[in-house]
Order: sequence, then C-alpha cells, then structure tokens
Amino acid sequence: SILYFRDVTHETEVDRMKSEFLTTAAHELRTPMVSVFGFTELLLNRPVPEDRRRGVLEIIHQQSSLLISMVNELLDLARIEARQGKDMQREQHALGMLIERTVDSLMVQGDDRAVQLDVQHGAQLLLVDADKAVRALTNVLGNAYKYSPDGGEIRLHTLSGEHDGRPAVGVCVSDQGIGMSDEQAARV
Repeated sequence: SILYFRDVTHETEVDRMKSEFLTTAAHELRTPMVSVFGFTELLLNRPVPEDRRRGVLEIIHQQSSLLISMVNELLDLARIEARQGKDMQREQHALGMLIERTVDSLMVQGDDRAVQLDVQHGAQLLLVDADKAVRALTNVLGNAYKYSPDGGEIRLHTLSGEHDGRPAVGVCVSDQGIGMSDEQAARV
C-alpha cells in the first residue's frame, strides 16, 4: 500500500480567494443592475414628466456604462489568467505620458472634480503594456471618485526608490473616501 500526501494549502487559499472575488463581483454588478431595472420599470409602468424622464435616462445610461466597464474588467481578468500575461505588448513609455493619457480620458458624469497631480517622475521610462497600464490607472482613479461620493480632493503623485535592490517608481492615488480594510489593503 502506498500513501501519497500533498499539501493543498495553496489550492485551498486560491479557491477561497476566487469564491470571495466572485461574491464581491456579484455584489458590485448587482448594484447598477438593480438601478437599471428599477428605472426602466418606472419608465415602462408610470407616466414620467419629460424633464424627469431625461434625468432617469441619464442614470440608466450611466449605470449601463458602469456595468459594461465591470464586465470588461472581468473579461480582462479571465483572459489574463488564461494567458498568464502572454498577451502583454510591452514597450517603453514615459510614466508622465501614461498618467496624462489616463487623466485626459477620465470622465465621471456629474462630478466636476479634477485630479490634483504631482508628477515628479514623469520622464521615467517603463517597460509596460500602455493600454493595460492606462486601464489599471483608470480603474484606481475611477474607484477614488466612486468611493468618495461626498467630494473631497483626489490626488495622484509619483514616487521613486528601490524595490528588492532595484530602482522602482510608483504611483500613489489618495482620496477622502471610505478607504480599505486592513485585509483588503494586504491583498492589493
């Protein structure tokens, strides 16, 4: 008789993380979906004055756009996991150009706040997939707007130093929002 032992701690942790991720993703998708459903039901079943109707349609449009963005992010994650980074088109790009491209294309409906920039390391060249880097920065800045709905300053600054004995550059986004729990921050 042969006994075979295998440590499944890592697989169990990965399964737990996937389950937690799916629960969070479902919750995040449900919120705008309920909004879209509720407002379309209102338009279908009740007379709505024309001036109010426009506002309702704008909310439906905004929430639908948010849903599309979330689904695209989920599809990106699935593709990245399946390809394990093999679809990256890495080229040299200046950090400042990536930040500028992100901030210039960032539009948050109904919010006129501007990101306060302090980009001291903009000339630093990075070997990255520009589209994916911009998408990641857009996601972080979008969350800063999303999770600080009562306003407050949104700041982005760059920093440099060393990581594992090698030169490194970073981007820090801060806002006045609800923040992350210690557990969430540990997984970032």
